[in-house]
Amino acid sequence: MKNNSTISSNKFFLGEGEDGIYSNITIEIKKSEQATINRGANIQLQDEEILRAIEKEFKTNWIERYKKDEIYLEIIILNVGIDPTGRKYKVDNSVGGVMHDALPKIGIQPPQIFGL
Repeated sequence: MKNNSTISSNKFFLGEGEDGIYSNITIEIKKSEQATINRGANIQLQDEEILRAIEKEFKTNWIERYKKDEIYLEIIILNVGIDPTGRKYKVDNSVGGVMHDALPKIGIQPPQIFGL
């Protein structure tokens, strides 16, 4: 199996301060022999609750979904950035956005976001 990996990022900022939301995530992803999710060594955000929620979102909604089709994804969370203005981290949009960007780069069609 070819181990072509890609690095993808998702970054957005909406609103200001505590009323706002943001995403700032960078991952490395590739097809693999095993489905795994790991953290890199240099993650800026140190909020363990958010990091666990991000890992759970990857595992539940992406890794397990593709594993059913015998597609095994190896994901390394390289960074989750910090917003100094106090915006709330938006886990589902962050993970979904980065995966919709990353999957085509490794030859996998992501699910449609909108249906007609």
